[in-house]
Amino acid sequence: PTDKISMMERALGLKSSSDTLADVVILDLEDSVSPVMKNRARDNVLTIMRNIESIKKEREFFLPLVAVRINCAATTSWGIDDISLLSSIKSDAVVVPKVNSLKELDFSIEKMGLNGQTSSYPLWTMIETAKGVLNAPEIAQSEFVQTLVFGSNDLTKDLKAFYTDKREPLLYSMSQCILAARASEKFVIDGIFMDIKDEIKFKAECLAGRNLGFDGKSLIHPNQVKLANEAFSPSKEQIHHAQRVIEAFETASQREGRGVAVVDNKLIEHLHYLQAKDILQRSHDLLRSR
Repeated sequence: PTDKISMMERALGLKSSSDTLADVVILDLEDSVSPVMKNRARDNVLTIMRNIESIKKEREFFLPLVAVRINCAATTSWGIDDISLLSSIKSDAVVVPKVNSLKELDFSIEKMGLNGQTSSYPLWTMIETAKGVLNAPEIAQSEFVQTLVFGSNDLTKDLKAFYTDKREPLLYSMSQCILAARASEKFVIDGIFMDIKDEIKFKAECLAGRNLGFDGKSLIHPNQVKLANEAFSPSKEQIHHAQRVIEAFETASQREGRGVAVVDNKLIEHLHYLQAKDILQRSHDLLRSR
């Protein structure tokens, strides 16, 4: 929430002598800020973003990327005011909520003045309505979209569904978002988990999202960061297995002229070799970024 500077400072680690473990911190101008606090929230974001630029020059340890979630420009005047703020700050990404269609997204893009630019801040589009889910493939194709963000709470409401631990009512929608993202070579982030104290169910939901194909998870509390990082990072066992797969396949193909190998009595084909290389690359990228 951006109505309190102290909360943003804690999330970003600005008042700490150690790194924050979050990869990205989203400064929210939308749902977490009441209507009467919208103007103050925009002023707070401007202050924080200016402080970040000066702090980056002073401190040697890690600062997360910073994204700003605006209000919907297609349906609220707050969204238009938020867009006006963007020209005064250096945000690593802009989160656009409740994107129902490419037409709606293009309206925001036009208001942001992104059309015709060869480089700009990437957009993270929230897919959190029935229309958004059905139009996710087209939305993901936009050149300005870097990431799809699954909005589980609003979507549950829009579907007139009810939350379950295994999220059965949302499985189709989650898969649709993942398919749309992968078809357009974009990232896709899973929705939030509301209970900040239930670590067991939270970890289970993270692992289920990872297994479906999500790249990461939206979080609402610092207590969730470590567990999410563990769930979405390759484990030591996965890394070791990937190394064995790569060694076995390269030996089979380069030395023996075969197109398959066997590891732990399981057939290894070229696609498994590529998956193993991807695991090692992700592990390397995560170590380098934290």
